[in-house]
Amino acid sequence: MEPTQNELELVEQLRRNLSDLSLSKHESETKNLLRFIRARNHSVQNAEVMFRRQVVWREENDLDNPQPYSFPKEFKTYWPWYITGFDDSDGPVIVVPLGEWNPGKVTGNFNEFVRYCFNGIETVWKLMQRTSQGQNKYNQFCVVLDIKGLSYKHVSNLDAMQGILEVVKAFEANYPETLKIGLIINAPYIFEVAWKLFKPFISEATHAKLKFLGSDSKLWKDELLAYMSEDQFPEKYGGRMPDCTEIQIEKGCTKRRGSNSNEFICENLMRT
Repeated sequence: MEPTQNELELVEQLRRNLSDLSLSKHESETKNLLRFIRARNHSVQNAEVMFRRQVVWREENDLDNPQPYSFPKEFKTYWPWYITGFDDSDGPVIVVPLGEWNPGKVTGNFNEFVRYCFNGIETVWKLMQRTSQGQNKYNQFCVVLDIKGLSYKHVSNLDAMQGILEVVKAFEANYPETLKIGLIINAPYIFEVAWKLFKPFISEATHAKLKFLGSDSKLWKDELLAYMSEDQFPEKYGGRMPDCTEIQIEKGCTKRRGSNSNEFICENLMRT
């Protein structure tokens, strides 16, 4: 949504309030500051607090290091997630088969698990920045959270639950206005237990973007097709992309939307 004149004035005020910080061109541009204004219901004071806190959080977690975090390859098998393509606005499409995650592997790897998740969110954010270059707003991402396979072993593992909760809280506090739509599918009864834990930490704005679609595959496909073409999401959800396929961001390349052409945009996504 295009910023209103009032929002532009609030952004200018926020920029002045943050003048003591050594902000990069990206950090101080209007479309970035606007995210914080909107996330805090157009309160400049609250937006400033949020912005300053995320600056500190990014420093504490070394997220602006030009050398990206390199996690052990087995982490992707323990806790898989995939960037499968782009929606009709060039926003990333993410699939997270959460029910397949191995909660037992979090025990003994708690800090590494949290950092792995932070790195995943940051990778998506960097990709959003790249695909939004030259625009006056950021593309947002779509995510499919597949809960099939979630069981008591997941919700009873204290390390795993605390780790995911920490990630949810960090996302809400530091990545405002980045989610376009979240589809939660195949949720078994046990998911209600986990949801009661996480729901209080999810903002009203984020909650409004979540859709709980059960196990009806037609609902999944119809919802996804409202945002993207069939070749941007996996066959198991009604698309035409082979399951467990993702764009080649590990090599610093991203497929163009309308991807099956094998045409790539190559660039290092983890550098600013």
